[in-house]
Amino acid sequence: MYRVYCGIVMYNHVCLVLAACSSHSSEQDITNLSLAQKAGANILSAAASCRIDSLESAGDASSPAAVEARCWEAPKGIDAEAHRYPHCLVWTPIPLLSWLCPYIGHVGLCDSEGRVLDFAGPFYVGIDSMLFDWPTRYIQLHLDDAQLEQTKSWDQAVFEVATDFEGQSYDFVCWNCHSFLASFLNRLNYGPDVCARLLHGWTVAGVAARLFVSARFVNFWGFVKTWGGNLAIWTAVLLSTLLSNSYALLEAWVWVLATTNLLFISWFLALTALGARSQWGLLRHSRDGDSAAEMRDPDAMLTQVGLSRRQRSSSSSEISVRL
Repeated sequence: MYRVYCGIVMYNHVCLVLAACSSHSSEQDITNLSLAQKAGANILSAAASCRIDSLESAGDASSPAAVEARCWEAPKGIDAEAHRYPHCLVWTPIPLLSWLCPYIGHVGLCDSEGRVLDFAGPFYVGIDSMLFDWPTRYIQLHLDDAQLEQTKSWDQAVFEVATDFEGQSYDFVCWNCHSFLASFLNRLNYGPDVCARLLHGWTVAGVAARLFVSARFVNFWGFVKTWGGNLAIWTAVLLSTLLSNSYALLEAWVWVLATTNLLFISWFLALTALGARSQWGLLRHSRDGDSAAEMRDPDAMLTQVGLSRRQRSSSSSEISVRL
């Protein structure tokens, strides 16, 4: 019975790996909303799918070289070497944890210039300094599906959520980086998405699932960093099982995987079912108004975020000195 159970778990795990590997060459087809509903939103649409036309003009699109180039071709505006991902959600693995639960990682969002912002700790939003190294996967959002107000741009929405979460404490099991992205997507009313419609908005679980299924790898090394640890452990366990002719290690590893994944999935589904505000990124406080000039200038926005961080740090230092 244990062998059958181990075989089923191994089969499902391999299917997940293959699904993630194939996701980098395809994007989810989403029905574009009418442009008339978003008149006045001064945003340029970003291309998010691989183009075979340019490959056909250079040679045979079915040749191995063309297929390989198409698989790793980045959408317009993406520069993995410079770590610039305009209008993207990004993902990077968490050592050890992502090896056990490959759908769990550290996430962030990017402004129109491609700078990465992530909710990395209590009252702290990092700028181009992701907590667990640079992204290995990303999703470039379809801007036509972002229902922005006439006077609001993408960078304004990024700035608002970053400013708000700099006043929010961090909790790995409740208020975390996924709450940061869920809050951002809900502010944009981003869609249409089946899960978002069913759950009346984006949730922590929905963000994790969307990134796991649809995110592209930044390059080949992004794939290695994402799946290398997981595959290395599986290889070691299987080799040990074959050499020792014993299923004890394999059964123990499968038990650890099943228990860990069941714990995480049950926890976040329970929080969603109970309507926890953290699962939708719903903050209790509201942000103060900002000048129109700062809201139009991404550099001014990021400067203000850093300034507020330094002011809090200075205040904390003064308090500690007084004590």
